[in-house]
Amino acid sequence: MKYLLIVILTLSVKVYAQTDAFCTQNLIKILSNTDYLISIANQENSFNLKNSILTRIEFGRTTAQCTLKNFFTNRVEPNIIIRVFNNYGFELTSLNIKYSLFGGASSIDAGRTSSENIKYSIINFKSIFKHSLINFPADFHLLKYIVIEDKSIQTSIDTNYSDTINPQTNIFQAVDIIKNYEKIQNKPPLAIVNDTGEANFKIGIAKRIELGSKPYLITYKNSTKTKIKPNIVLYFYNLYGVNIATKKISWLIDYIEPGNGKIDEFSIDYIDFGPLFEFTCIDLPSNFMNVKYIIIHDKSSSVTYEKFW
Repeated sequence: MKYLLIVILTLSVKVYAQTDAFCTQNLIKILSNTDYLISIANQENSFNLKNSILTRIEFGRTTAQCTLKNFFTNRVEPNIIIRVFNNYGFELTSLNIKYSLFGGASSIDAGRTSSENIKYSIINFKSIFKHSLINFPADFHLLKYIVIEDKSIQTSIDTNYSDTINPQTNIFQAVDIIKNYEKIQNKPPLAIVNDTGEANFKIGIAKRIELGSKPYLITYKNSTKTKIKPNIVLYFYNLYGVNIATKKISWLIDYIEPGNGKIDEFSIDYIDFGPLFEFTCIDLPSNFMNVKYIIIHDKSSSVTYEKFW
């Protein structure tokens, strides 16, 4: 009798995941000593507010419907900053209501009501932390609190937060992305950044990236027999597998001739994690914003890569 043995291998970028990395935060209690206006979500994903010309905000899938009422005796120019948080103190999105003459109306008459629809998008934390060892709670992307700074009524914000935030340590663990990367076939080029801020690539049009000093430098080399117009996306990761920046570089006119090279300057707009973690119980490591790994998605040629991020 012959036996057929079938072995199924499941390859994953993550080797293991941390649990219990998040603790809930009561923003109403944390910000009780400030002049911020705070509201908690109801079941319809809407918020009702007092002491602001913004009386209600209802979040749809991609649009927030804002109801404003001028309860003063004179005209008011809306100028409101809205920050939306989850149950763990993470800022998920932010909106700004500010009238302008160029947009039509510039103010709301006394006693009048106005309605505004504002497009918004939730920050994709799961994508940013794709290669990290963080395991997100199922309700992480649900809206819980909104924090309002209403500059229309010229409120002064007291930043004397409550001491109810207790930072946790050792939340982030170092990740060997290269070791996990070896399991992926048809993978985009990846390189580790050395102590001098340099990363070298064996394949693709981008051969070297230098982050040691500004402006940053990227070295191209066309090893093909046809001219190429660089079109790449750079993904910058820290030691903990967190995507701290993404850079798209696309040449519109110039080409690199076969056998030729080119050194070009570029800049990076890093994600500002400070406001995102401001009211969480998580302490960011001192080296959190240091680039450790770079992954290049090269669209310059016809090469396709597995969609793994």
